Amino acid sequence: MTNDEWQQLEQHLCWVGSRADLKIDGYNVTLIVVPEKPLKNVIAVYVNGEFDIDAAQHDTEIRRRFYQKHKGSLLTSSNRKKLKKESKAFQKQVAEKAAYYYYYPFWSSFKSLKSHFVKKNTSIEFVSKLGG
Repeated sequence: MTNDEWQQLEQHLCWVGSRADLKIDGYNVTLIVVPEKPLKNVIAVYVNGEFDIDAAQHDTEIRRRFYQKHKGSLLTSSNRKKLKKESKAFQKQVAEKAAYYYYYPFWSSFKSLKSHFVKKNTSIEFVSKLGG
């Protein structure tokens, strides 16, 4: 996709219900703007017509290509405060062991979505935009 097409897509995906269809490395990808909570919208990613929660839970090609990765920690805020008294190397080691990752089939930022899609896929084609 050209930069102009990306800009048009970003402008189009600003209202709840806006939808766009893309062809990405052989996958039919539909982006739909949906409300996540009051006054906050996200872009839901449907791959081949499905909103696949199972793919978010397991290491799949779809998850790697299209879903947003988030990092969490098992450390509480009081544990993190106590850990600040330790050496930087020890802090890093504990933080890495306490980290976990989870994936969402939606994006709160178009810029992040675009960056991830461009980085993880080779061919992105604009098919159509509907609704919204």
